Amino acid sequence: MYLSIKADIIQSMHHKRYSRNPILLPLSLFYAMGIALRDLAFRWGINTIMDYEMPIIGVGNLSTGGSGKTPHTYYLMNHLTKRGLPTAYLSRGYGRKSTGYREVSIQSKADKIGDEALLAKHRFPQSRVVVSESRSQAIPDVYHGRPAHQVTLLDDAFQHRSIKPGLQILLTRYDCLFCDDFLLPYGRLREFRSGYHRADIMVVTKCPENLTLDEQAIIRDRLHPLSYQYVCFTATKNKSPYGMTSGGAARISEHEKPLLAIAGLADNNDFFDYMRMMNDSVICRGYQDHHAFTAYDIESILSTIRHLETESNLIITKIHTTEKDLMRLKSHMHLFEKKGIRLVIHPIEIRDVTLGGPLLLDLVDHYADHAVQQAMDAFPAPPSSDF
Repeated sequence: MYLSIKADIIQSMHHKRYSRNPILLPLSLFYAMGIALRDLAFRWGINTIMDYEMPIIGVGNLSTGGSGKTPHTYYLMNHLTKRGLPTAYLSRGYGRKSTGYREVSIQSKADKIGDEALLAKHRFPQSRVVVSESRSQAIPDVYHGRPAHQVTLLDDAFQHRSIKPGLQILLTRYDCLFCDDFLLPYGRLREFRSGYHRADIMVVTKCPENLTLDEQAIIRDRLHPLSYQYVCFTATKNKSPYGMTSGGAARISEHEKPLLAIAGLADNNDFFDYMRMMNDSVICRGYQDHHAFTAYDIESILSTIRHLETESNLIITKIHTTEKDLMRLKSHMHLFEKKGIRLVIHPIEIRDVTLGGPLLLDLVDHYADHAVQQAMDAFPAPPSSDF
């Protein structure tokens, strides 16, 4: 009885977070027809699927966003890099104004290569970071001049079916499981729920850190994992914030109450909820995911600050935001500094909270060790010449 009640509570979380408009249901039926035709094209071989012998890990989801794909990709990349394995990051480069294959450098601009790819390069400067609309066409270039056992991570590539990763990781939110969702635009799914069959690992993200063994068992049952699939659980933890100016990062007091917060994420609610935990009267301004901040946007933000200062009799010297937004705000840093405003950045990290089963990194290690050895056997390094 207790477990049944818990299951009902978990199932109802999705409906509390996302409301649906019944008027959109007929449009979802047309969308379903298009998805069905695309699936048939892959099944009948009309659309080809490339299967490379190099170690490739795909991280994605079935929904439109907000499950933490990029933070989980960084989480895996950080782990593999610490192990000493050469790694690469490949994404489409959402939000960029350029097209085609582009390699990212520290000096790259977010509008040219995308905010997530630029953040990946800043976090992992020794790794190759690439953006391309076509992952399958980009893979040969990603490996050009690099060892065949390099592990390449594909960010948000679950629907990019022209390439078959050696390990496919599917993410789904704890409060928005794909099994409770519907196709766009009535729901948030980009393809049928049955697409989860292609995953090797399902990761339930943004879980409470104290998620019990019983609750994890309920969710596993609701996801119906197949015999070859594992289910892991992760939580998102907020790390210590830091200040950012044109001169670089600096430590700040963690106890400062935020007065103004801005974000342009797939789901701004998570960040804003965190801000409200520190100050329930904080003013939050949300933008669309990958929003390209303009000088007009910055002036509007500064105007908001002037208004708040007049209303509250307080002096606002800090704007709180995320690392991803920082990549798109950097080019306007001088406008903030001219008004004596400093950005406060709130980074996040992923923590595995799985109980009673293998952890995500253990499963990734198992795949990487096997795939790396296969790649080294298939593409042995040429012998060195001694003269």
